[in-house]
Amino acid sequence: KAVVVFVMDASGSVGAYLDAFKRFVNDMEALVRYNYKGFDFRFIVFDHAAHLLKNRDEFFKFQLGGGTDYSAGINRAKKLFEDDYPRAAWDR
Repeated sequence: KAVVVFVMDASGSVGAYLDAFKRFVNDMEALVRYNYKGFDFRFIVFDHAAHLLKNRDEFFKFQLGGGTDYSAGINRAKKLFEDDYPRAAWDR
């Protein structure tokens, strides 16, 4: 079993790159789903705080704005791994 976590900067300055990032996520998810079984996909966005979203639709509809705290996104991903995807049971 494996998990892929997409972490996206949702600050206002990212708007110009959002379409390219959406294409990347769509392509990566399709590639993984086509070639492998047993993957979880999780989605985190951050601005001044990190938010774990329920699904890719929420991920792509998240309102851009706020500051840019990269550590919030990385720390949320780390917590997700520790809480839900223990290394002994998951490739991550």
